[in-house]
Amino acid sequence: GTPEGRKRPLCIAVTQLTSTSKEAMNEEQGIPGEVMDSVIRYAKNAKDAGLDGVVCSVHEAQAIHEACGPDFLTVTPGIRLADDSKDDQKRVATPALARERGCDYIVVGRSITKAEDPRAVFEGIEETMHGAV
Repeated sequence: GTPEGRKRPLCIAVTQLTSTSKEAMNEEQGIPGEVMDSVIRYAKNAKDAGLDGVVCSVHEAQAIHEACGPDFLTVTPGIRLADDSKDDQKRVATPALARERGCDYIVVGRSITKAEDPRAVFEGIEETMHGAV
């Protein structure tokens, strides 16, 4: 532990941004192959380096937990409600899918900030993530 029993902050690495497509990863970043393979490689590197988890899309969270263990955290942006625009995001998912895939933390921006009633949207997402299915 740390002095006075305080926990250290969680240290999270980024894998591939949820706005990155396979084509962008291959052509712009010069990384061949599938996004999933790159994300898993980065997640394993982060775990080996002693980090607590990674930022990834909902679609990769389950595979990361399988590769790195259930205690290795997944932080998942690119969360959109079913009727929201994807905007610049490529690999998006709903809060319900995030829960189903075992995501540890979700990052929700525009779905709340652009809502007519942000509090109601937040409370609906909270119920989806923690309430009864």
